[in-house]
Amino acid sequence: MVKDEKVDAYNKNPQGAASASGSSSSSAESSSKSPTVPEESMKNISVKQLVRAKHTLQQRIKRQNETEEQKVLRRQRNAELNRKRRQNKEDIRVTIEKTKNRLRQRIKREIDRMLRTRQKRDDFLRETFEQMATVFADEDMLQYQERVAHVLWEISKASGGAHGTENSAASNATDRRVS
Repeated sequence: MVKDEKVDAYNKNPQGAASASGSSSSSAESSSKSPTVPEESMKNISVKQLVRAKHTLQQRIKRQNETEEQKVLRRQRNAELNRKRRQNKEDIRVTIEKTKNRLRQRIKREIDRMLRTRQKRDDFLRETFEQMATVFADEDMLQYQERVAHVLWEISKASGGAHGTENSAASNATDRRVS
């Protein structure tokens, strides 16, 4: 019954489905025009719709001529295909879920690593400024604090560049101020 509705969806004329299964006495009429679809409706139907309707009708005729054994075999085959399709969907869902979990773990590890690195840098800066506070006056502290922060920013920005030159420049400036 559901298939009848599909064919009707392709046929613009609701009588088309009934006349498609009609007797062969209308062969004289079919030579002049299509027995299932009026000619004015043919202009509005695409080739794709016609191919689908033809296939649907062929399948219906084929199923009408099936024996009971063939029906059982077809139903078993369809049930197996549906089971495989559902299993594939489940496998895909599980794979996607595993991938999401791996990505979540990776992001969590990266965030933890970044936070540890930031904490180390903050600890280093705090200790450095505490040590500098014991040696320098407040005016000098502000000046060196800005320079050290800039140098550390450049070091962290560069990925393995010339670390030695920046560090030595900062330490040379510090040495000159102390002496």
